[in-house]
Amino acid sequence: MNKVLPAFILLHQQVRHAFGQDRTYEKSQQIALAATATVGRHTITGIIQTAGRSDKDWSAYYRIFEQNRISMPQCWDTILQQAISLTPENMPFVVAMDDTITPRKGTKGHGVSLRRDPQGPKYRPNFIPGQRWVQLSALVPFNGYHSRVTAVPINMLHAPTPKKPGPKATDEQRSQYKADQKACRVTTVGAEALKELRARMDEDPNSRHRRLVLTVDGGYMNKTILTKIPKNTTIIGRIRYDARLTKLPDKQPKTGKPRVYGDPIPKPDLIRQDDSYEWEHICVYSSGKFHVVRIKTVDRVRWKGVGAQDFRLVVVAPTPYRLKKNGRTLYRNPAYILCSDPDMPVEQVVQLYIWRWEQEVAFREEKSYFGIGDPQVWCVNSVCNVIPFLVWVYSLMHLAAIISGVKDEELPRPKWQRRTIDGRLSTNRLAMFMRQEVIDAPHDREYGEVVARLQASIHPMSDSITRRHQNSDIHQYPAWLYAMK
Repeated sequence: MNKVLPAFILLHQQVRHAFGQDRTYEKSQQIALAATATVGRHTITGIIQTAGRSDKDWSAYYRIFEQNRISMPQCWDTILQQAISLTPENMPFVVAMDDTITPRKGTKGHGVSLRRDPQGPKYRPNFIPGQRWVQLSALVPFNGYHSRVTAVPINMLHAPTPKKPGPKATDEQRSQYKADQKACRVTTVGAEALKELRARMDEDPNSRHRRLVLTVDGGYMNKTILTKIPKNTTIIGRIRYDARLTKLPDKQPKTGKPRVYGDPIPKPDLIRQDDSYEWEHICVYSSGKFHVVRIKTVDRVRWKGVGAQDFRLVVVAPTPYRLKKNGRTLYRNPAYILCSDPDMPVEQVVQLYIWRWEQEVAFREEKSYFGIGDPQVWCVNSVCNVIPFLVWVYSLMHLAAIISGVKDEELPRPKWQRRTIDGRLSTNRLAMFMRQEVIDAPHDREYGEVVARLQASIHPMSDSITRRHQNSDIHQYPAWLYAMK
């Protein structure tokens, strides 16, 4: 029975207003569905071939992105509204923000520059050509705080490095270059994205009262982000072990400038080693089971350079683990978490920060399966539209899976593959499920007309291949193999 495919189509129909013409909308629908079924590199021509449009004018598909015939902000609004509606009313709307690099083959494309390879060895930094992006993903919980979550991207922003002017550049060009450097920093782009997200939530009466919680890594815990926190917004992130934290000022001087910082407190790593701060035990959910974690908390602290912003410091003790059953006990690195809402329960602070790892999982799936760095586009509009569009299709897939209620247990699994503990539905298995639904779609009468037309656009040669080889041994192969022809 079809589940994900009808939900995917209905979600795509909600963004009809983002396209100026019907034919542009139809082409985007073909690209979206073909992108989920493409095997191999996700270039524009590869997606067109999967859609069965290799005998048509391919330039029309490129012009959708090159000439800005799609409004990505309106497409992201639909994802945001759906993600908010899927979050329980008694919980805040949790968003993870991080930046990533999409590797490129050359340096001629817009925003391509040499960047440090995150997969290179620690002892030898490598540099690769790539494009830098800032992504915001909604963390949609399955069932409350103590459950698995799914990272659904709600925005994808390009953060290129401006080109350095030459030795003959004027003073005006050099000053403009410095201004562009500040504007293109990932923290500056992230701060503007957070401000825009809060404004979009305030415009909607259904989400105006909802509290926004942003989880970030240590790269975004600086004054650029922390001094521009919107109202009704909380930031949870990791800080350095030697951060300079202070107490609140006890007394204010009678004259002069009021004090912002009080007496300094020990550094977070020293607090972990100090026995005067007592350990507490909390229970958090991760990897399909509950874990008991030891923590220390310090309420109402301030960070040097951030200003009059109160924080709560949470020191997480190193977690023990073993590589094998009878192996020796090893320990992970301790974590030092800072929360901009001192009144938030400490269990929620640690649990919401653990959820942030789903953002890293989303990056891996977007690059490995969806191939967001594969499209060979060079101009500004194409670069700023193609990759966000593929990430938007990734969001549609997972939203359709959440809305339809499909579970990982419903999908067939090879005998040699172990069942996941928390039942998380990976993008690869979800795409296989959708591909099988497309093949079986003509037998569904409820969505027969729409799904049959979409199946013909994605797999137009499957029936002809079957008829051509019906008298040969090829008909003994499974149906999914015909779809790959």
